[in-house]
Amino acid sequence: MFDAGTGMFRARQRLKRPHLDILLSHAHLDHIVGLSFVLGWRELNGLESIHVYGEAAKLASIRENVFSSHIFPIMPPIQWRELPAEYSPFTLHCGAKVRWWGQTHPGGSVGYRLDYGEHSLAYVTDTTARNTDPYLSQLKHVQLLIHECNFDDSQQKMAELTGHSCLSDVLDRVRDCSVRKLALVHTNPYGNIHEPIQLPEAIVGNGKVVVPYDLDELEF
Repeated sequence: MFDAGTGMFRARQRLKRPHLDILLSHAHLDHIVGLSFVLGWRELNGLESIHVYGEAAKLASIRENVFSSHIFPIMPPIQWRELPAEYSPFTLHCGAKVRWWGQTHPGGSVGYRLDYGEHSLAYVTDTTARNTDPYLSQLKHVQLLIHECNFDDSQQKMAELTGHSCLSDVLDRVRDCSVRKLALVHTNPYGNIHEPIQLPEAIVGNGKVVVPYDLDELEF
């Protein structure tokens, strides 16, 4: 699982394995508040373990603040796992190989690439999509890229200020990296919830760029 936002309450119905691995991009509240929802999941879903991966300082901050006894009195049965050195691969319970990298965002964030047999997936959120970002080589020929698109092109300055991405920049990077399929997420919550991103006519309907809705399942 990538991050643990407010939609985490829906995740129980998708659990299929006895071990749950959660990969955190960073510790901003909209990406971690769902960690407080997992109390009782081991008993209710028969989970044998819940591992949460992230940068050491971010994990410490979550434990000390979100799970402070003044805010959340019972620590969920989470095993905290510090990420290894940047770009160093590690293996999840499901057998997927993972690499991570640092990204441009206030307070910092990380992205991930997972490879499992012939399948590959990358998760990039809360960052810019500049052609100078060093991690772009990690996205080469990935089958599915899940990438944030928080602002439209008219809000480029706000995107730069807040460390987020605009549509044209994301599409350019996808072409640069020869990504097979792109899913645009982390859209502006104050925009049109029915059509959060206005995709160019040239790519509408080709199936290579999608804007998922809650509970959508993507094939790649």
